[in-house]
Amino acid sequence: MGRGFLYARELAEFLGKSGQTLYMWRKQGKGPKWRMLEGRVVYRVADVNKWLGRQQ
Repeated sequence: MGRGFLYARELAEFLGKSGQTLYMWRKQGKGPKWRMLEGRVVYRVADVNKWLGRQQ
């Protein structure tokens, strides 16, 4: 089983967005729910899937 989360860099690559875009989304309260894990921004795969579902 996978680890269940994506680092910001991984999510940016998956979405075809820049890391800066994800940073701005976090500051503006947009994008998928995120959290800090050991000092790094991570996104739970379940939260990303939920967010993607709402975008369509």
